[in-house]
Amino acid sequence: MTPEHGRILTFSNAPARHGEAGDGELAEALNDSAPVAMIGWELGAGEGHLARMVPIVRALRERGWTVIAAVRDVARARSILGPVGGCAGPGRFVLGQAPIFLHRAPVSGACASLGEILSITGFGDAKLIAPVLRAWISLLERFKPDVAISDAAPTLNVAARGRAPVVTIGNGWTIPPEMDPLPPLLREHYGQASAIAAEQRICKAFTLASGKRIESAAGTLRGEANFVCTAPPLDPYADYRSDTLYWPPEVEIPPRAGQRSGPALIYLPKGHPAIDAVLAAVAVCGDQAQGYFGGSAKTGPPSVSVASHPLDFAALMPQAPYIIHHGGLGTANYALALGVPQLVLPTDLEKMLIGRGVERVSAGLTARPDRSAAAYAGSLQALSGRTAEASYFDSDRDGAATVDVLMGAVAALSMRGAEARRAAETGGRETTVLIEGNCEALVRGRVVAGEAA
Repeated sequence: MTPEHGRILTFSNAPARHGEAGDGELAEALNDSAPVAMIGWELGAGEGHLARMVPIVRALRERGWTVIAAVRDVARARSILGPVGGCAGPGRFVLGQAPIFLHRAPVSGACASLGEILSITGFGDAKLIAPVLRAWISLLERFKPDVAISDAAPTLNVAARGRAPVVTIGNGWTIPPEMDPLPPLLREHYGQASAIAAEQRICKAFTLASGKRIESAAGTLRGEANFVCTAPPLDPYADYRSDTLYWPPEVEIPPRAGQRSGPALIYLPKGHPAIDAVLAAVAVCGDQAQGYFGGSAKTGPPSVSVASHPLDFAALMPQAPYIIHHGGLGTANYALALGVPQLVLPTDLEKMLIGRGVERVSAGLTARPDRSAAAYAGSLQALSGRTAEASYFDSDRDGAATVDVLMGAVAALSMRGAEARRAAETGGRETTVLIEGNCEALVRGRVVAGEAA
């Protein structure tokens, strides 16, 4: 294997830049015998989507797969996925822009179901969906993946029907239970008629755009195998879900510290409305802290050291007396697993639900992002000395195990897809049914990775 296989190729239509491949080299790479997996990320702005892809891309490349990564944010993906995707070895790593539409209507606080949110943000409009769907279909027909791995990519899920089997991976928010209609996210604001109407708009829009009957909104966010990666308290559908839950593959938990003698942690995005009040509250409490505010040049009081790059949770979290954050799922999972008390300051519905989950198991507190420094100081004092002991996944907090099972599902589904194509030519079905049955068992955790093959 030549070192050239360690390069990152692209499928951009723009002229190749230095260090990237042109169309000829890309075509040559795709003509080898390596199986092809397409990873798609369509919705969401957080780095958690890319962090979740890192161990998956690594595992695929180690197993000799060519990986096509169609992502929402190419620049961030290049820095985060590049080191693992571009490593030398069998297969190739190809990176490019995912088809997305940029229409984003403001989501009203009255929305109480995922269907209402998706409909308002554009997925209830066939005219918006159609060009994005055609672009995904074009990518699928160009690269002919053996399997698609979808992270918050409903349009890819629909486009892949009949073209490639789909494995979805995400959190409880992005992979809802297979129910029609979807259960509410906020019971206090839920109106079933409004929620059903929104889901009907989604189904109608995808049906018109794809020419295939789409019968449920949940179906646009699910695949043949579904990996819901979250701690149970943070699943907004915990009361309704029958899916197996898996530990997030990107969250590697270090050993717990005997004493929490390190600095407190502040982890808020750039522009979060509570940053100034939080810094003042930490100073009032006399606590030492390390903060990160999305890379902004924000300065804090002498007791707070502000980093220009993301904090190293593995090194800092085990000894932190508490963490203040905006409700990111990865951060909340990490703190839960290490028993670190949390003050969650959400600014949207998803983060608010994560904060509620933290509160529900007495692992921390949630506060509005517009409170005073004195109010936040009171919350921090209430957290003082608390230990948020978590019993979730105690025997299986292992991201590597999640990846192993997912790789088994990928192998089984890709074999099923190949057998299905051969069956279409020969009229046979026996092998296809056998592999599908094994994959079903594997995804539910009843067989070990590789057994389906």
